[in-house]
Amino acid sequence: MDMNSSGRVVEIVTPGTPEALNEVLASRGITPDRVINVRFEPARPMALGDWQAKYRVLVRAS
Repeated sequence: MDMNSSGRVVEIVTPGTPEALNEVLASRGITPDRVINVRFEPARPMALGDWQAKYRVLVRAS
């Protein structure tokens, strides 16, 4: 695959467990070759709003 080609990139946010991450990726049919980056964000109990742990995944759109 040409890494310099421009294509659409989508961010997916999932709950912060490996099981939830795998379930979301599998349900959307995302294969490992489409994953660009996976970043874990730990829980922030002192924050307001969305404070639970989560994964942020960048994937190439099909």
